[in-house]
Amino acid sequence: MNSYKVSMKRNLDEKDIFNKFKKLGWSNDSQSKTIFNFLMKVHKQVKSNQILLDLGAGECRYSFFFDNCYYISVDFAKGDRKWDFSKLDILGDITKLNFLRDNSVDYILNTVVLEHINEPHKFLKEVARVLKPGGRLFIQAPFLFAEHQVPYDFFRYTSYGLRYLMKQSGLKIISLDPTNSPLYTGSRIASYSLQVAAGNNIPVKVILLFLRYFSKLLLPLFDKLEPYIEKHNLPLGWILVAKKEGNSIMKKHTSREQAVDSIICCPICKSAIHRLNGFLKCSKCTERFPIINEQLNFLEY
Repeated sequence: MNSYKVSMKRNLDEKDIFNKFKKLGWSNDSQSKTIFNFLMKVHKQVKSNQILLDLGAGECRYSFFFDNCYYISVDFAKGDRKWDFSKLDILGDITKLNFLRDNSVDYILNTVVLEHINEPHKFLKEVARVLKPGGRLFIQAPFLFAEHQVPYDFFRYTSYGLRYLMKQSGLKIISLDPTNSPLYTGSRIASYSLQVAAGNNIPVKVILLFLRYFSKLLLPLFDKLEPYIEKHNLPLGWILVAKKEGNSIMKKHTSREQAVDSIICCPICKSAIHRLNGFLKCSKCTERFPIINEQLNFLEY
């Protein structure tokens, strides 16, 4: 295949991924493209034999970005009652990660999850422990965002707060960027505020709905201005890439199951665990952990 055909195939693949991305509720606006480009950046960095761990994966909405590697998802399966958690690989509390080996994972993805973690400093130290030397952490974290997934919604982050947390965890920041400009933030917050502010007062509601309709007409214009506006300290959120210092040798896995087994351990004694018929068993303390519908379950530990 010549270089032109390779380039064409890559562009077609990216277009196909973007179409799937839009079906999740994203659009062609600048914020959507920023998040898409962030996920594509991760996609392009991960090699076929490497492990990407999605912590707080929920419904695994972005799993199709990572068909090119061993994508492994973890969540405690709580939050929105309408969500389908059946695609998760591991059921577990990501604030503990006591079921994961030291230095076992190549990449970790954490998208709009950090605000739901009640002790982020402890979580990020666990992330640093689990990452291989040279491994990378990719985070999307909110700065201005409405409360959601209540009662599991605890924090919003400044860039300095994220820098502090990375330093405390021993991870080196490679990049930290706002997701959008103040113009985008203001226009979206104004539109959302007009939607929720009216309450049950019918005359006020009619006026605010009219104003919201008018403001929505301006959104495409704001999006066209977005590339010319400096992004600084008033974004909806941040995109952060951090690295664990050092280098490691890439391990080869013969199957996805083997890749999953290579990162898990007994949460009680940290020893190796082995698959048996319908459960996992620790080789040392003999504790058993259930496998239900192919999901490894560590929720009780």
